[in-house]
Amino acid sequence: MPRLYQSKLEKRAGLLLAPLGFTKQFTLPDYRHRFDYGHAARRILIEVNGCFWHAHDCGVLRVRVDAQEKDARHAAVAQALGYTVMVLWECEEIHWPTIINQLIGERRECAR
Repeated sequence: MPRLYQSKLEKRAGLLLAPLGFTKQFTLPDYRHRFDYGHAARRILIEVNGCFWHAHDCGVLRVRVDAQEKDARHAAVAQALGYTVMVLWECEEIHWPTIINQLIGERRECAR
């Protein structure tokens, strides 16, 4: 099930995540969904979501409220397997470095 397309938003996130060891289009064993990025050792998954397509509550016009339900199902499966799931929203792109650093720091604290 190769996924060839990666959005410009996902590529921009990759510039921050790849140096930290995150793999793009990360899959969990026995689960078909490909998360945008994942780090197996840290057990962190990151989805990079456009506000319009994933019906974020930031004020952008929404078209696909059903996407929220699908996103929630994927996150629930990952969390049941012991992963932390983080969503990087398009409207918060300027804050992504801070958000990522906080997440990495929290996971380091949990590992101790």
